[in-house]
Amino acid sequence: MADNITHNDSYSPVEIAKKVEQYGVTKANLPFAKMAMLAVMAGTFVSMGGMFYMTVTADWKGGFGTMQLLGGLCFTLGLFLCVVAGAELFTGNNLLSIAAANKKITIAQLLRNWTIVWTFNFVGSLIMVAFLYYTEQYAQGGGVVGARALYVGASKAALAPGTIFVKGIIANFMVCLASWMAYAGRTLVDKFFGMLLPIAAFVAGGYEHSIANMFFIPYAMVIKGHAAIAPMPGVPVEKLHYLTPGYLAQNLIFSTAGNLVGGAILVGLAYWFIYFKADEAAAAKKGKAVA
Repeated sequence: MADNITHNDSYSPVEIAKKVEQYGVTKANLPFAKMAMLAVMAGTFVSMGGMFYMTVTADWKGGFGTMQLLGGLCFTLGLFLCVVAGAELFTGNNLLSIAAANKKITIAQLLRNWTIVWTFNFVGSLIMVAFLYYTEQYAQGGGVVGARALYVGASKAALAPGTIFVKGIIANFMVCLASWMAYAGRTLVDKFFGMLLPIAAFVAGGYEHSIANMFFIPYAMVIKGHAAIAPMPGVPVEKLHYLTPGYLAQNLIFSTAGNLVGGAILVGLAYWFIYFKADEAAAAKKGKAVA
């Protein structure tokens, strides 16, 4: 009985840290083609979570908090697909900082992974934008889905750089904690419920996830001015001029920088210090005391 309980229990924080390090080495050594294709998949997965979020929260008649909670729960689909189906997501891969800090991978390998994965996450997001535009998903509900998409995309594009940066820190702090919790699970149910609340919390709080924004802002850009959406209530007419490549680039630059701080430093390097560096220092101190 005791053995069964132990087997079905979650991994300990120390075990999670070691798993994250091992996965980091594996991810850093993927061949280019495999890494790129897995990154495209991640971009489409996160975009599917974004589509789910926009569709469910479109023309919501209830309270704001309830809408944000429901939208956050729907958005969890993206990370769940990445973790279970297998994909390379830039924000989650910020945890490769642990393997780099332990010198299991080089800084060059780290930057190669982040660059390739970020780039092809963007490709996957744009593919999904094209699919949803072609299928006129924005016209659902008589255009309410498109109105919601414009509100989300334009509101993100209109944010000031400093705000985007800080919101990016919080977003990936939560996303990497969600990934960390997923690593703790031994079953699909464990992984799903482990990541559910951190993802729902960052979405409900309105924070900035660079890969999600690769979908939200371009989608709003391609549907703005569409006849089926323009007259709909909820369209932020005063913010539509922010839907340009320049403001998209600004958002992605600052949200990516914030995501790196929140994920690679506040989660990755923080847990590296706690579970590797601090233990190493304690062991060295103990060894000197014995000598």
